[in-house]
Formats: sequence, structure tokens, C-alpha cells
Amino acid sequence: MSLVTLVSFDGHSVTVPRDLATYSTTIRVLLSTADEQQEKAPAVVKFPSPLITADILDEVVRYMRFRKDHDGQVDVPQY
Repeated sequence: MSLVTLVSFDGHSVTVPRDLATYSTTIRVLLSTADEQQEKAPAVVKFPSPLITADILDEVVRYMRFRKDHDGQVDVPQY
């Protein structure tokens, strides 16, 4: 299983499976950029915006888990 480390602007990090991280379009785009820059290095996505704090990043991960767990079962809100 491939893992991705997401790092908030204030330095909080969360490691998640890559397939979970790709439920976010923004993270998917940032991952493709990271992949181009770091061939074979572990995937790390650092959010440059001060709006992405530890609390926000935790909510994003919670939302991605919800989307993955309920994919196709319920009407999941898109943000």
C-alpha cells in the first residue's frame, strides 16, 4: 500500500493511503506535481496556504474517509 503524508501550513502531518488521498481533487493535483518532482521518493504534500491548518487538514481527511466509505451509497456533498 502506497502512503502519502499530508502536511498542513502549521506543520501538522497526517499519513494516509494514496487511494484515500486521491478522493480530494486538490490533493490529487498536488500529488501529480510531487510525483513529477520526486521520482521514487515518498509522497509528501505540503499545503502552502495558511488557511490549511491542522484542524482543517483533519476535517479534510475525515471527509475523504467518509467519501471512500460511502462511495456510491449516498449523495456525498462536493466541496
